[in-house]
Amino acid sequence: MSDVSRATGGLPIATSQRLAERLGYGTGWLTGVLPLGMQGDEFLVRFVSIFEEVATTMRSAADSVSRAADIDVTTPGMVRYLGAWVGALALDARLPLDHQREIARATGATLGRRGTASAVCTVLSALTRAPVDVDDDGGVYREGSAPTSSGTVRVRATSLGHLREQELVDLVLMIVPANLAVVVECAGTVLYPPEVTS
Repeated sequence: MSDVSRATGGLPIATSQRLAERLGYGTGWLTGVLPLGMQGDEFLVRFVSIFEEVATTMRSAADSVSRAADIDVTTPGMVRYLGAWVGALALDARLPLDHQREIARATGATLGRRGTASAVCTVLSALTRAPVDVDDDGGVYREGSAPTSSGTVRVRATSLGHLREQELVDLVLMIVPANLAVVVECAGTVLYPPEVTS
């Protein structure tokens, strides 16, 4: 066992050096910043190299924090975690990863417009991966001049995607403001409200 590997408790310095080089830190990134007088002390350099080996992995973890929350590159588990934070309720681990990313991205991008026709359309299009059309008769009115009847929102999906009919209905009812009447259609079939039979 060499003096250097003995100083690190038998761990190969080469592993740490390869990691440091791959991450762009350079070999000896920590020992190289020692004052010149200390760099001449062989024992001190070996001693600091132990910390360099440990610190390389810690530094790489710290340097990658910004990518942990980037929906385009983060891990599958983190995609679902971030999706839960923004309310992407239909994120399913069984979906392809690119579809999970698309759903989380669409939900997050529409948070400030949640409940609007454009947000409903964007989120449902990402979920079903098919065109969705949203019609509402709502508007902005002066105080006292708004219609007395509440508006109706008609959501027309061309496909269910990975959702079941009731899941699509439940999602629409969650994201459309509660005071509005809702009609949900998929491929020309009215899914909600249910037909009343006498």
